[in-house]
Amino acid sequence: MNNIYMVFFDLGLNKGGITSAVLNRSRYFYKNGYPADIVTFDYKYNSSKVVKELKKSGKMYSETKLFNMFDFFESRSLVTHSEKNQFLYDYYDHLLNESLCIVQDEKISRYFSKTTGEYLLYKKGNFETGNYVLDRFENNQRKERVYYRKNVLKRIKEYDYKNRLISERFFDELGFPFLRRNIN
Repeated sequence: MNNIYMVFFDLGLNKGGITSAVLNRSRYFYKNGYPADIVTFDYKYNSSKVVKELKKSGKMYSETKLFNMFDFFESRSLVTHSEKNQFLYDYYDHLLNESLCIVQDEKISRYFSKTTGEYLLYKKGNFETGNYVLDRFENNQRKERVYYRKNVLKRIKEYDYKNRLISERFFDELGFPFLRRNIN
């Protein structure tokens, strides 16, 4: 039997409109004997949790499968690596540890070069849980934003000299890049 695939961008817990329509179509097709699964292209660090909650709430039919490009490539990347990419973590740890930290409050810290006074890093988030972002600067211009989830580096957004997003790199649980998206 053929399988039906419905492609759309964003699947979320509190979504309506098109998301509800796609979920309802999947249920309808499955109940009438046609497997109908969903393909998404949005980046969510917790997509399996979202699917579990949608099925638990009854919004998503229990037989419906979700295929996500990011989950697919991350799982393929993890097959080829067995150890943590220590070089990546050492780079950012070195920047943090070798600079002067000024704590603004419990969620924001700023880091400056000890020798030149140059503004290097801006750290914001919940440091205890390891969920935070780290902005890296060169010549007082943001060059990249690094996203951490539970102290695991998950994504880096890169910016041009006008602070426009130019690319994103996505990393697996071990710190290896599995996908790069250029923004035009």
